[in-house]
Amino acid sequence: TIRLKVAPEVSSLDFSNGLVISGFSVPSILSRKASTEIELKDGQTFAIAGLIDNNMITVYDKVPFLGDIPILGSLFRSKEIRQNRTELLVLVTPVIVYPQEEAPPVPTGEPETWNWEKHMDGPMPEGSQEGRQHEIEPAQDTDAGSDVDSTIDDSSDDGDS
Repeated sequence: TIRLKVAPEVSSLDFSNGLVISGFSVPSILSRKASTEIELKDGQTFAIAGLIDNNMITVYDKVPFLGDIPILGSLFRSKEIRQNRTELLVLVTPVIVYPQEEAPPVPTGEPETWNWEKHMDGPMPEGSQEGRQHEIEPAQDTDAGSDVDSTIDDSSDDGDS
């Protein structure tokens, strides 16, 4: 059993409630928080939901000059209310990590001499050795006066042909 205390928090800048100091606008911080304690088994998942952010913005639009006329101006103005709603969902899956009995030794010498197989669960599968050696052989020159070019001969068959 794993006992957890989880406290997710989401913060954002709020320029509408900020301060003006020496001519600079400093935004305030809006934050949403939740906190819970729970006991779970190894690998079991739980969710925290309900961190809801609900923003309403009023936008005024008008036709220049015509929207400023006292009585007829209302025909050239509009008011729109925009609502933005977001909800945060947090999924947590705790896993117990058991320490190794003995730490693997740090490799010494040149990387080509390191024996990585003793640090893995068995030998590396054939064909997955990315650092294998390639032989470069010159191509047969059939045209006199043409440039000699080289090809890469990979003697192992990976099935990538």
